[in-house]
Amino acid sequence: IGTHNALDNVEMTDGRESYITDDDYELADAVARVMRDKGLREKMSKACREFVENRYTIEATAGKLSKFYGELD
Repeated sequence: IGTHNALDNVEMTDGRESYITDDDYELADAVARVMRDKGLREKMSKACREFVENRYTIEATAGKLSKFYGELD
């Protein structure tokens, strides 16, 4: 849960892995919803884990780096 400044470059999907808003009241509301709703919290937690594993683990980034270095020739 964060602002566009904080999360835009991470490429998370609003409402799936995150809630993105620049409004203070909407941020507070999103935090309260996630804290109160166990099902929503578990769903978002699973989506976040999958997001990170697919984009930011060593295994996921190694191929990207190999491709990048291969294109430098």
